Amino acid sequence: MAKLPQYAGQPSPDDYLTKQNGLTLHERPENMSPAKIRQYLASILVQNHECDVEEAKEIASYWLYGRASDFYQYDLDTFKDMFGDEVGMLFYLYSRGLTPGGRITEGGFWYLLTYVYAFLVYLFVMAWIINIGK
Repeated sequence: MAKLPQYAGQPSPDDYLTKQNGLTLHERPENMSPAKIRQYLASILVQNHECDVEEAKEIASYWLYGRASDFYQYDLDTFKDMFGDEVGMLFYLYSRGLTPGGRITEGGFWYLLTYVYAFLVYLFVMAWIINIGK
């Protein structure tokens, strides 16, 4: 997995988070328990959005029973209902492999490529159907 982004005054976010509060989590959710998902969500807020550790844990505590598969299947409205508009949007973007600001992460590239491929197939099929009707 790629290294976490570093901010001015934060030479090594991995070391800080591991030593101070144990919130560093390098893997994306795949087969994680609800507790691990909460830890992952809190680590996103602390590492990438400079959120206070206790506040991040409180926000993440709204994730109750869902597993990793739910993290990838929930729609934007579900995330907003659970976490509010701003944080819900952030978590939704991360669940789709995008980081706020539009950078595509490793998994997000293939996710995006799949959608582009499906769209191109749709256009091809529609053009074929139109040509048959002529």
